[in-house]
Amino acid sequence: MTRRFVMSKMAALVAVSLLWMAGKATAAQVFTFDNGARYKAEVDASSPATLAPGTQITAANWRQYQGFLPVGIQALFSGQYGFKIGDTPDFTMVVGPTIPTPLPKEVLTNAEKYGHQARLVKLPNGGYGIQGFVAGIPFVNPTEPDLGPKIMYNLWYDFWPFLISYHSHFFIEDKYGNTTPEESIATTWQLMHLSDSPYPINLPYAAGIYHSTRDLLLIPEQSKYTTALDMQPDDPSVVQESYVFLPSLRRPLRLSSAARCSPILGTDWAQDDNAGGIAFQVGKFDSVYLGEKKVLAIVHADIAAGTGSRDNLEKVLHTGMPVPGWPRPAMGKWEVRDAYIIDVEPIDKSYCYAHKVFYVDKENWTTLYYETYDKEGKLWKVNKNSLGPVKLNNGETAIVSAATEDAIWDLQNTHSSVSTIGTVPEVDKDADPELQDAQIYAFPGGLSRILR
Repeated sequence: MTRRFVMSKMAALVAVSLLWMAGKATAAQVFTFDNGARYKAEVDASSPATLAPGTQITAANWRQYQGFLPVGIQALFSGQYGFKIGDTPDFTMVVGPTIPTPLPKEVLTNAEKYGHQARLVKLPNGGYGIQGFVAGIPFVNPTEPDLGPKIMYNLWYDFWPFLISYHSHFFIEDKYGNTTPEESIATTWQLMHLSDSPYPINLPYAAGIYHSTRDLLLIPEQSKYTTALDMQPDDPSVVQESYVFLPSLRRPLRLSSAARCSPILGTDWAQDDNAGGIAFQVGKFDSVYLGEKKVLAIVHADIAAGTGSRDNLEKVLHTGMPVPGWPRPAMGKWEVRDAYIIDVEPIDKSYCYAHKVFYVDKENWTTLYYETYDKEGKLWKVNKNSLGPVKLNNGETAIVSAATEDAIWDLQNTHSSVSTIGTVPEVDKDADPELQDAQIYAFPGGLSRILR
């Protein structure tokens, strides 16, 4: 045996040993679902503990306040992943007062009128369906039994106006800090269970489609006019329909029903993540209630601060490491919100993830955060919404899931996607007159008109 071979063999053994040690360290560091233990340890909504306005949370003191931080934000502060909260002032979480975000009056009126009619139905596969829901909120002040599924359906049927549309500026960033800017026109139509007069509760042409979302790319130039359309049937036992319009073919293509986990326009969001993260086939999932907690979130984001040119976007959001899309102070203060936490689990264990944990605002029924765990139970993706009030046609303001600065961080691959509003959201009659023809544009036929 030559000396060179002996040295090479020793080097190989050392390398294997170092890789094994690195693997052990990584395994010890990653956040795992662990039966929801981290969520259950967060501050209960019934606790007198709170955070006074003016409190500042930084990389140096975050552990003192971690009971108010979502698990995914704790992971960013922990330093155990490629994305790490910085120690500069623009990463400071400044706590503000908790400001009420009531639901629109018509939603509350319909909830009182029809709320007693909705009921859960146990499905043969072990999931839950729903019957009797008309409009408003399916389960007002939900309680056990089946609290988790009731919260899941309240989130599924959260408030949307008939039409909301805006330009979305977003960027995709890889582990090396390379940034790909994109821009789209994001449009959402709600076609059933409306609480948005003068529109009827169910539009006559809905054809069983509850919700339809369309994203039309404007930038980058080589992908211009590529458009994704996702249609959610009202019946949770029916598979969602997804289409993509390819300008090179000048026609739409229907995607496989198995494409729920495929990316939307190359981002880190999957088709599953539309509509505030709950665009999956609800009847094929179970929902486990993990508690009612106090959590810090931005729900009065200054939408104007996040709108306009891409240069303005750079002023209110981080691009580049260490955490792309972390909101700078100009975006708004963090509020202590009461939130339901539910663990949504696919009944089919071959699905692309094992757990999707939602923080659901108790007052306005929108998604504050959701966190996805891979099939081995390791924390995979963290989605944060910075919500802002939207002005409705009747003069009220309301929180709508679409009106958000939205960031998703793939912690396992150090990859991220960030979206923010490029124009003030246009609602109902204020939107593009063409888009108001939902009978055409909320359906696949509208995709064929893009290049006309």
